[in-house]
Amino acid sequence: MYPLKFVFTLLFSEITGGDAPANMGWHEASMLMRIYAAGFAAVFLLFVLMYAHAYRLRRELGLNAVEELETRFSMQENGILAMVGVASFLVALKSPGWAGWTYLVIGPLLAIHGSIFGKRVRRLAEKSVAAA
Repeated sequence: MYPLKFVFTLLFSEITGGDAPANMGWHEASMLMRIYAAGFAAVFLLFVLMYAHAYRLRRELGLNAVEELETRFSMQENGILAMVGVASFLVALKSPGWAGWTYLVIGPLLAIHGSIFGKRVRRLAEKSVAAA
């Protein structure tokens, strides 16, 4: 939690013009953002792999059609988050000041993904209830 607080404190001190808790050079800022981005991507990649494992075992787990679709949805959602981390890592290589702003795309990307996939899940759930 502390690294996240540190990054946000730096970001908001830059925005508000306040005193930064540490004077970092370009290299230090780039390394900080790359480490943060790599950790962020790794966490969500791990979730993707866990959901993929569950999806492969869907028959043994007895998942119904809605649960299978929700598992795929969760895999894709976590994949999107991992890709945002990768994008932030790449931005940090050239411009560490902008790497943190990359995370702002999470909201719109997940909203679009959720609205598209949510409709599919609702339709399938309604069909399942109607068939039962």
